[in-house]
Amino acid sequence: MLRGLAQTLINNLCLGRDEISVPRWVDLSEVQSFVDNMINIKERPEGYYPRVRYKEQFDIVVLVSGGLDSTIAYFLTKKKYPNLRVGAIYVKLGEACSYSEKELEALEQIGIPYVLEEVFVPKPSLEWEHIVPSRNFLLLVIASEYLRQEGRIIFSSVSGEVPREGGDKSLRFYSQAKRLLERVEGKQVVIETLKDHTKAEWIEIILDMYSDEREEMIEKLKQTVSCFSTSQKHCGTCRACFRRFVAFETAGIDVSDMFEVHPMIGCRRFVQEYKKRMGEALERNDFSYFTKERCIQTLQVIRKWEETWGSF
Repeated sequence: MLRGLAQTLINNLCLGRDEISVPRWVDLSEVQSFVDNMINIKERPEGYYPRVRYKEQFDIVVLVSGGLDSTIAYFLTKKKYPNLRVGAIYVKLGEACSYSEKELEALEQIGIPYVLEEVFVPKPSLEWEHIVPSRNFLLLVIASEYLRQEGRIIFSSVSGEVPREGGDKSLRFYSQAKRLLERVEGKQVVIETLKDHTKAEWIEIILDMYSDEREEMIEKLKQTVSCFSTSQKHCGTCRACFRRFVAFETAGIDVSDMFEVHPMIGCRRFVQEYKKRMGEALERNDFSYFTKERCIQTLQVIRKWEETWGSF
């Protein structure tokens, strides 16, 4: 626990924050006195006197990234639990996340009020592609600090991203993380995901829930980011861009102008892969990797494109 407090203090002091948020298990006056003494040196910037306060407390914490899934999770939770205090937490991961400014800008445009947590995480030296090992456990631990004695953490993994075991989006991972949080933090935590529906289905669900604000919600969803590119537009050449395109296309929303390259062209190699593998999955009735719904939705989008523009 003290290591977490030390990390919090050094992050905030180095960033020059006027307010430092600490977990409620600490004695606030003791930590304030501790900080005052540590910075009582001639090198302290003139006029800098940070105030220590407790972290905000919520009934439900939604981990947000400015992406499509977490944006849906936030507005879904707000609608589902209107009488509970819902907080959105964004965790900035230092070197490991080069596109964080793009995500934070998206959150501002969408209008999600968030609490910013900055943690130094080095860029992985091994070839993990875009994966940051143990990232999701760190996010859950940080989220739990903002919960009251019991509460929910919403993690926006959709259908097809939550295997039974293997990886930090698996059911086994969430079960193990829940036990650790309860034993160490002493809190009763429920970890919820979006595993019951695909991206496209969640788009349709959230638009139905906000039917009176449908056009406004469509604009919010279109302002989300899903691509690891640091440019303003989505690259249109990665798997994340292709999945985003399929989801919006399935929901009947045209987003082709938000990509630098149209995903059906830029993601040609993935299109061929999905045609083969998802077609075989449907033929064999084997949905151990892709869900049936995702196979059907993806192949329908590919088929529609080929009927219009011809096959690859």
